[in-house]
Amino acid sequence: GYKYYKFDDVKSSVLLTDDNTFTYDNNGNRILQAFYTLLGGEMTLVEKDEFEYDSQNREILHIFWEYSNDSSSLVKSTKTITSYLTNLIKTEEYSWNGSSQTWDLEAKTEIESKDGNMVKGSYYIKNEENGEVVLSMIAEASYNPDGTLKQTVIKAVDTETGLMVEFMKSEMTYDSNGHEILNVDSIFDSESGTWFIMSQTKSIYDSNVL
Repeated sequence: GYKYYKFDDVKSSVLLTDDNTFTYDNNGNRILQAFYTLLGGEMTLVEKDEFEYDSQNREILHIFWEYSNDSSSLVKSTKTITSYLTNLIKTEEYSWNGSSQTWDLEAKTEIESKDGNMVKGSYYIKNEENGEVVLSMIAEASYNPDGTLKQTVIKAVDTETGLMVEFMKSEMTYDSNGHEILNVDSIFDSESGTWFIMSQTKSIYDSNVL
């Protein structure tokens, strides 16, 4: 952890204004971080993070607490739960509902991988009208035989039709040494049904230039 001191002109002395501490388990994983600050003349806990890990030292739970001026105390704020499956990582994000004293799901993400590379990401967010967490965007990636990224395509929900439609894509080209020499970003026009190039980046590699 660390402490921060500041000179007080009125008291003509140095005062401790912030005191942040970090706690770890036997595997070196950070399981707690607490942030104290000087409020009303007293060191007050204003933020706290709690973490849990699985047997492979992967973070599976993060709970964030923050200071509430209404209650003058630390209250739960957000919670993130991460699950690790075969070629799939799921993340769920919750917010604390003080009225019902429950965790409300706000968003979630599903990341699929193959041979160590991310091939698809599905992103869900809460619909503010009905409170349901629904699919809002999909990101897909394809790779060359040598494992270099070939293309990424982002699909998003059309607000008018509610259907998932193509939105943006990036295409990468490489030289014989595996250096990326061209990156083209395009956006899809739903009215014409065609892709339009937004930008492109060309790179030239010279072994004599660093």
